[in-house]
Amino acid sequence: MFHARIVSPRGSLYVAAEVTLYDLENLRTHVYDLRTAVSTDTRVELRIDRPSSTAARHRLSSFLQQLEAEGVRTSFSSSPPPESSPGRGDTAGSNGAAPRKSPR
Repeated sequence: MFHARIVSPRGSLYVAAEVTLYDLENLRTHVYDLRTAVSTDTRVELRIDRPSSTAARHRLSSFLQQLEAEGVRTSFSSSPPPESSPGRGDTAGSNGAAPRKSPR
């Protein structure tokens, strides 16, 4: 999933969607709608959730390169990896300490 914030003198917009070609084209439409005559006045801040597939990262990278070629300023970041939770391979308790053994 990606999270995008479009900032422009004409307004701003937040979009969150899956990294599909359809959703990226939808985002592009919003960028074009908010863009001014001076493209560098428009900025797209994009963050991708982890874990994400290599294909999703490639689609986002190509998308951002296209926007940059058109003069739109962009930034990209990844969300931190999700913390593991007890019962999913993490044997430490929520405070980081080893779990207590039950008295017999």
